Amino acid sequence: MAVFNIPASDGQKAVRYSTKQMGEGGNIRVRFPDSAEVHRVIENGSIEVDGGVTLTLSEEAIEKLKETAKNADKQTEQNAKAHWAEFNGAVGDQQAKGMEMQADAEAKMLEIARRISKGGIVPAKDEQALAEYNIDMYQMAKQMGFMAKEHEKYKKSLMEENEEMAEGVKEAGERVDEIAGEGYTAQRVEMEISTGGGEPAVVDISTAEVTVGVIPR
Repeated sequence: MAVFNIPASDGQKAVRYSTKQMGEGGNIRVRFPDSAEVHRVIENGSIEVDGGVTLTLSEEAIEKLKETAKNADKQTEQNAKAHWAEFNGAVGDQQAKGMEMQADAEAKMLEIARRISKGGIVPAKDEQALAEYNIDMYQMAKQMGFMAKEHEKYKKSLMEENEEMAEGVKEAGERVDEIAGEGYTAQRVEMEISTGGGEPAVVDISTAEVTVGVIPR
């Protein structure tokens, strides 16, 4: 397989594509990595194959390529939009769970402070969490707790529930990364040209999907 990178010259744009001899019949398969390269070939009106031979594309071939490139562009755009929609949905879910966890954590801090101020004995994990969240709130709750007459003991830590929510946020973030890594599919264009028995003629133009566009976070 020969790979060509024709530099820009005489006002024409650079073109990247590869060619492959398909057998003794004289057909050549030309593969373009994406439809953007097809548009450049259309502008140039010709391609170069093995041996430095330049093949001028007929008007019919150019029209076929134009239609194929148009369809490939449309399909690629649809794939990209669908991918972005899924990605943005996953990001929204992650953000919603994060906000829910934050609100829940704040509510739990208030409940832990209430329990301590009433003389309650809370798990060490909860007491530490309140001290880290707001040291003034913690000290005030402890002072009020010393004066309380009842000392209810709480066995289950409220922070354990918060850890479960944190795991949900983590999983949502992993899903965002997963979708970002998947990318979306773009249409690659291939063209088969018959070079035997007269003028070069395009005998087949087709498209194939190839994954592109990984989105960094």
